[in-house]
Amino acid sequence: CVGVGVQMQVPEAALFLDRYIFQFALKQDLPLCLDLVLLSDLAARAGRHGIQRFLSFFLKSPMHDYTKGEVPVNHLFQQYTMLKNAIREMGGYEADEEID
Repeated sequence: CVGVGVQMQVPEAALFLDRYIFQFALKQDLPLCLDLVLLSDLAARAGRHGIQRFLSFFLKSPMHDYTKGEVPVNHLFQQYTMLKNAIREMGGYEADEEID
């Protein structure tokens, strides 16, 4: 029990976590983070593992597997097409758009 005039000590980790959550909410990055988490979960449930190239649409530096000789896709429209096709494939539909 804390008496009058006695300061409570808050653990440093709790302060960091609160500050971290506040920064996310302040910058409005929470919806982006939520989208990445949900799409990653969808990919895992669909049996995909490794580098998820379709998530490059959300990131500044496109993801690719250089060990397999893949070239990063920097064109935003092509990244959007990859995203839509991946979601369609994971939903059991055919990818109906081609990447130029």
